[in-house]
This record gives sequence, C-alpha cells and structure tokens, in this order.
Amino acid sequence: MNRLLSKLSFLVVGLLLIASVAARGGEKRPLRQAQDRPNILFILTDDHRWDAMGFTGVYPFLKTPNMDRLRHEGAHIKNAFTTLSMCAPSRASFLTGMYPHKHGVSNNESHRECDWMKTPSFGQYLHDAGYYTGYIGKWHMGQGNDPRPGFDFWAMFSGQGKYVGNNLNVNGAPVREPGYVTDVLNRYAKEFIQMDRGDAPFMLYLSHKAVHQPFDPPTRHKELYPDAYFPAPETLRENRESKPAWQGMISWGPTVMVNGQFESAEPNTKLLGWDEKTGFIGRSKKYLQCVAAVDEGIGEILDLLEKRGELDNTFIVYAGDNGYLLGEHGRSDKRVAYDDSIRIPMVIRYPERIAPGATIDEMVLNIDLAPTLLELAGAKIPPSIQGSSMLPLFAGNRAGWREGFLYNYNRDLQPLLPTIVAWRTPDFLLSTTPLRKDLDELYDLRTDPLEKNNLINHPEYSERRKALLRDLEKEKKKLGFTLDVPDPRPGRWEVEQEKEFTHTPGSVTFTPEKQVVLPQNKNVDLSYGIVRFELDFEAESDGVVLNQTRDSNGIWLYVQDGKVNFCYHNRKFSYIARDDLSVLGKRAHVVVQFDNASSSFSLSVNGRPEKSGWFVNHYKPLGKVPPPLTLGKPRSTSPKPISLQKGIKGEIKRIAVSQINE
Repeated sequence: MNRLLSKLSFLVVGLLLIASVAARGGEKRPLRQAQDRPNILFILTDDHRWDAMGFTGVYPFLKTPNMDRLRHEGAHIKNAFTTLSMCAPSRASFLTGMYPHKHGVSNNESHRECDWMKTPSFGQYLHDAGYYTGYIGKWHMGQGNDPRPGFDFWAMFSGQGKYVGNNLNVNGAPVREPGYVTDVLNRYAKEFIQMDRGDAPFMLYLSHKAVHQPFDPPTRHKELYPDAYFPAPETLRENRESKPAWQGMISWGPTVMVNGQFESAEPNTKLLGWDEKTGFIGRSKKYLQCVAAVDEGIGEILDLLEKRGELDNTFIVYAGDNGYLLGEHGRSDKRVAYDDSIRIPMVIRYPERIAPGATIDEMVLNIDLAPTLLELAGAKIPPSIQGSSMLPLFAGNRAGWREGFLYNYNRDLQPLLPTIVAWRTPDFLLSTTPLRKDLDELYDLRTDPLEKNNLINHPEYSERRKALLRDLEKEKKKLGFTLDVPDPRPGRWEVEQEKEFTHTPGSVTFTPEKQVVLPQNKNVDLSYGIVRFELDFEAESDGVVLNQTRDSNGIWLYVQDGKVNFCYHNRKFSYIARDDLSVLGKRAHVVVQFDNASSSFSLSVNGRPEKSGWFVNHYKPLGKVPPPLTLGKPRSTSPKPISLQKGIKGEIKRIAVSQINE
C-alpha cells in the first residue's frame, strides 16, 4: 500500500509540476539570461546548533561530508546569529530582512504571519526580478498551508509537520506523502531544479523540519555513531548565585502571573540528567542522527547541480533558524540570549565571489540574507530592509560593518521566561528584562566565553555597563524598536457576527453545589473579538462565580480570600487579575474584558481602578466548539492557583455578555 501511495503521490506531483510550468508560461516578467545572474539555493534547518557540523570538530564522531564540502569550497560565516531565537520570528526575518518588531511576527504561539503586501519576502522581489521561485517544506507562520505570494512552485506542510507521513499542499492541491519528511523534501527539491524554466534563473528555498524535536532519524540512521561519547557541558551544573531568579525555576512547570507581573513558579530542584552513553535531550544520538539525512540531501542536490553544469553558477546558503541549548546553563530549548541559543550555522558556496575555505568573522544576522540575495540578483534593495548585504564581506570589504546587534525575545509559550532585550558585541553580552523586575546580565566574552559569571553589579564593569546600555538605547532608536508589536493581520481575530445578550438567573439562590449552564445560544468563543462580561452578584463565601473551561483550561471568575479574581488558564500557566478589597457580604458589580487580539484582559470591581494582565494567546484555546458558560460550581477541576471546586454561596443576579470587534 505504501509503495502504491508513493507512486500515486509521485504521479500527482509530476502533473502539478507540469501545470505549474504551463501556468507560468503566460506570465509577463522581466527575464535575463541565467548566466547573467546565479541561481539561488537556500537550505534552512530547524534548531540546528552552530557547532553541529563535522568540520567544527566539536563532535569528533559527527559526519557531515556535504556541509563540510560547502565549507571547504566556500565560506564559513563563523559568527552568524538570529535576532530572535524562535522558529516563526526567525523565518520571517530571513524572508523579509527585517527585525521581528518591524515585520510583526514577534512570537510563535499566536500564529502570526507577515502581511506580504506590506512587507514582501525576498521570494516576491526575486519573482518580480525574473527568477523562477520555489518554496518547499516548513513555513510555520499563520494558519494552513496554502501557497503564499512570490513563489511559482509551492510544496508545504502545516505547522511543524511530522517526521513520517505529511499532507502537503502542492501548488494548491493536497498531496499525501507517507515517506520520511527530509527525504521527501529533498526529492521535491531535485524535481524543482530539473524543471523547464526557460531562460530564467531559479531561486529555491528548501526548509526542513529537521532537526526539531521529537528527534526521529530515519531507520537507516538509527544505528549511527554507536560508540559516540557525549561530554557534559561545563555549565550544566553552573553556580546560579549571580544569575537572575527566573533561571532557578522550571520553565515548563506551573507558572502564575498576577496583574501582569510574575508571582510564582516551581523551583528548579530537578537537575538535568546526563547519561554519557545516551546523551541528554538534544545532545542525544537522535539529534545528531537527524542531521545525517539533511546532509545526504545536500550531497544529492550538489551532485545534481554539478551534473547539470549549474553548480558553480548557484549561490548556495545553508543555515539554521536558531540555536539550541543542549544542557548549557542547565537548560534545553532556545529563547534566551546566551550564545548557544542565538548563534546559528551558516556556510555559503559561490566560487564567483567566495574564495574556497574562506572564514567570515564579522557578526552576520538572519536579516542579512534578503539584501544579499537581492543585490546578487541585481534587484533593488528597498529601504524598509534593515539587514545588510554580505557581498562586501566576501570581497574583503569590512568597512562600516556592525559592531554589535540588538537581540529581542518576546514573551511566548512560557510566561516564566521574561521578555529579553539584549545588546551583543564580539566581546560582551548585555541582557535585560524590561518587563520583569529581576537581575540583568553582563558577560565579558573575552574572559568568559561560556557566560558563567554575571558582572552586572561588578564595580570594575560599571562604566562598561553604562556604555553598553547607551549603545543599546542608540540601536533601539535607530531601528524604531518597540515591545508593543501590532499583529500584522489584525482582522484574523475579528468575530464574524457580533453578539450581545443578558442572562438573569432569577430568584435562584446559589449554594456551593449549584450549577447553572447557559444555553448554547448564549455562548462566546474566546478566540475572536473582544469579549466583555458584566456581572452583579453578592457572595457570602469564597467560590467560583463564572467559568468557561475544558480540562481546567479557560476562564475563571471567582472569589478567593474575599477578593474578586479573574483567571485565564492554559496548559500549566495561570494569568490572573486580582482586586484589592473584600466583597464578602457586599454587592459586587464586576466588569471583565478579554481581548485575544491584544493578548490582554482587565478586571474592574465596583468602579475601582482596573487590574489588568497579559497572556500568551493561542488559536482556538478551547477547541473548535467552545464549552458553555457556567455559573456557580465549575464543570472542570480548577487549577492549583484557584483550588476552588465549588461555587459561591449567595446570589448571582445578572450577567451581561458582549462579543464585538472594537
């Protein structure tokens, strides 16, 4: 059956490729001879560490002969970095040449995507310049896998995809691909290169799922490196006395935010294990085994280009979207401003401009790719692009190149991790948390490359700290930096039909066991618009007043210790707005406003000043069909910060609900 499916998929893809070429034949675009401008091949991987390539020598057993070939026949961009170490923001920056605060894709969880009419990708620019353009693989922005503007050929899966078995959108048509995803994408890439494109040069963006978790190598690679030895990182058990408090807590554990500020999280008493035979998390064999299929694909593509006589006329870039911590600083994942999180692999081959075996030491950013490709193609670089072309570096011209760069992480899935604004130079890292009252960080990378000793309060570095802060503020002003990043596509949060209704329970007296479920026609979907709740009640005891939940996730309005609280709980994370005064035995007029588009909510009790908070928004947090609104005793078990399993004792006299767009 699988063989039959593969044959059918191959046939469908072949027909789609033919249709794509035929459709393109009628387009009027400027064409120049392919030899005038090089082909462009950009290969991007996911979570691939800067040092997880054979030629770095960090892992002596690691074999990446084709990445090594790119390095030896081209240039190693030794100090390449991402401006935000997360999948979606980094990918948007590669495409646009802009910082996340400019293109708007500032996090992963809210499924943001650029407005391609306002912030075009290099694919659009190169398409307009006469290139035949293709996109294959992971996109990881927005919803769905429909073709995006600027690409003649399109083959994409939704979201993260799977290592085995994916539903692709190929030029608008669904195609089931049952095979191993890296091999499938490599096959599409080779087919694209062999397409008839007339006189046009090609630009192919090949975007792999590998080596993202869960690390699942193909069967042929599961026995690679049987005798590999994984030494533990020196900072795995680092002394955290000089580190910020949030680093001593568990990022993925229960976390509570109250009135927009961090309140509590689980202490990090669970030491990360390190088994030298099997490795730890990402540094396990599986992580590096996943690299092998990517490397094989590079080799197959290089061989194909060489066979076609196009290898030396193809500008080839291999890079990763962000770094990855494999036990360094006792952490996994990325996000933070440490070197192993923000530093990325990058090698480039193009003998026309790059000497074999060259090393570029300057700090290159992901936003530098787009202007490099546009200049290479002879296309105009728009002033909106914030990166710089790398071409002068290849010619040895380093004058005016950046001496430092701004790094920003915006609060995302893990509320424990604060928003980070950092300034990185070749010699120093200054990392600040402007929305969290905690210790900032300063590291002298000349004497402390592993970033172990925080010097933020060291008297000998007082003047250096001030100078770095001045440089950071200067760069923020230059870039128009802001932490308040509007959604590039705000209309996606609008509710199709605004609604407003009132429910009056009547003369019902609520006991702790009393539960009133509102009818389905009196319901709201928290994913859209601005939802406003207005309630009048009188509580004689602590308890739940209103909830809309599924498996504890959702919204809770409750009285605890006599005070009114509103909580949005999702996964292990609780975001709470809490009033200051007791309402027990008193009439309470409560207004709650919940805005998923701005990731914010507010609570007002008896006209007192609002208490507000923020949250990480999620698409459809309560599923496609939201559960009903419930008064009194909750339908789900309450999360730990609430710990109330019963309703209030008293009266709920009225609830008015509206769902609007403004």
